[in-house]
Amino acid sequence: MKPDQLEEYRAQLDAVESNKRNMQRLHNLCDGASNAMLESLVPNLQRAARLGEEHARACYLSRGPNYDASGFVNHPEWLAAYRGSVSSMIDSGIAAGDWKVVDLLRNAYQPDAQGLLSGVLGADPYQYYRYLKLYRLGAEPHLVEKLNKQVVAAAAQLIPDQLAEADAWAETTFHTNFNAGNSTESTVAGWDPCGFPYE
Repeated sequence: MKPDQLEEYRAQLDAVESNKRNMQRLHNLCDGASNAMLESLVPNLQRAARLGEEHARACYLSRGPNYDASGFVNHPEWLAAYRGSVSSMIDSGIAAGDWKVVDLLRNAYQPDAQGLLSGVLGADPYQYYRYLKLYRLGAEPHLVEKLNKQVVAAAAQLIPDQLAEADAWAETTFHTNFNAGNSTESTVAGWDPCGFPYE
């Protein structure tokens, strides 16, 4: 394997191991939880996300009411609440310089994307390019070549005026909100939007 492939593979293995540890912690934390407590997971997750807790925001944007699939069946109103929350959570995530939100958006807007967030946002080549370009501006060096190819392919779907506007937005947003570090440090391959830190 090439060094960058090895690094990505190592990051994926680290993410799997981290998820395994988090699942064990979750089992320990949830031991003895009542049904009422478990049914409050999605509303509490949404509340924490609205209040700006970054881990809750990433998880809620990613999974929304699907965070508790059995509860979702009994509470179809959770979908309307999710739809109504997405826009403000995206805005607050971008304003806070949250790379997890950028990664979720670039994946949700990409062509043929599947998932709850993609379904709510809909296909939009312009938005896809904007978030991909922003992500590329903060990417770690070993991802730059791959992201550059994606940016070129996405740019081909836009007219020159759209391209200029999107580039200007990405540059301004990056320098205004995202000077805290590299995007891929918090969004390594295989990262789990609902992987909450417990230590």
